[in-house]
Amino acid sequence: MKESPFIAEFTEGQTVTTFLYVRTRQEKTTKAGEPYLDLTLLDATGSVSAKVWANVLKDMDKAALDGAVKVQGFVEKYQDRMQLNIKKIRPVQEEDRESGFKEERLFKSTEFPREEMFSRLLAFLERVEDAPLKEMMSVVLRDFKDHLLFHPASRSLHHAFVGGLLEHTLSVVHTSVYFAEKYGLDLDIMICGAMLHDLAKVWEISNDPKRDYTVRGRLLGHVVMGRDLLRGYASKVEGLKPETLVHLEHIILSHQGEREWSAPVVPQTPEAMAVHLADNSDAKMEMFRKTVLEGDGEEDFQYHKILERYIFKKGTAELKGKYPFF
Repeated sequence: MKESPFIAEFTEGQTVTTFLYVRTRQEKTTKAGEPYLDLTLLDATGSVSAKVWANVLKDMDKAALDGAVKVQGFVEKYQDRMQLNIKKIRPVQEEDRESGFKEERLFKSTEFPREEMFSRLLAFLERVEDAPLKEMMSVVLRDFKDHLLFHPASRSLHHAFVGGLLEHTLSVVHTSVYFAEKYGLDLDIMICGAMLHDLAKVWEISNDPKRDYTVRGRLLGHVVMGRDLLRGYASKVEGLKPETLVHLEHIILSHQGEREWSAPVVPQTPEAMAVHLADNSDAKMEMFRKTVLEGDGEEDFQYHKILERYIFKKGTAELKGKYPFF
């Protein structure tokens, strides 16, 4: 038996002892009236449903089951999905590092080199000709570099991993530049609008494996906070044209595309529409990519609830590492 296997390595009938992260925890009751815990556990390779039944639960502090934990359990299948029947579980302790625990086990990360992606983002910024705009964006990228290197782009829908926000942002910039050159759009606005469109997600979503919404994230959302972020930096730069600021604000406020998709306004300029399309296409292609590479089961098709369609998993060539900016 492999010591400390990852979730992706679990097989039915296996007994595992490993390190995982408690993403959700619900106290429930069986039909017979027995209490149990329904958990969602995760690591860098995926997530798994887990149960702590009454005979195990009676000997533990339920409140302590939060964050990183060491578990021992039996892997079984329930409704065609892996499930962990937990026999022992406790919070991770410092001495667990001697037996293989590292925080990196818990975080799925972008497969692309993050520093190189950030350098490519800076290279795109060099193409901006508007001096005050370029100055402002240089400060923005400097201030948010660490956030971009580590933050996910969403809680679970797309690019929900370490460096996901950077990977998504770079891809949207890349596609936006293509649109600008193809359709004769304002390249400066496109580059900077694409860089800014999701940046406030660093304030909306917490940067831990649970990826819960922050208080501001719940109450305001990244779209409104993104406009506020832009206004804050713009107020410190001399010479930025008012019409440039308004256009960038419009791109941020409209990048979700439709009001029913949480956009306060719909795209009303070619540049805003292009950034929306670049953003939307990258998010959806990542959903397809993830399903093809990581989908459950051996079936040819898998249903995607968000995209509301079946995705064919068998007919696509190797996708790993095939993004156009590498």
